[in-house]
Amino acid sequence: MPNATHLGHYGTQFCQILCIHSLRHQLLYSGGENHRN
Repeated sequence: MPNATHLGHYGTQFCQILCIHSLRHQLLYSGGENHRN
């Protein structure tokens, strides 16, 4: 089994990537909506 430190670091990286991807998607979507109007 991987040690807790490595698992915790991977989990944090995954959360950061997921959050950044979600925020970027929302910004691009809202930006596209604004440009349409």
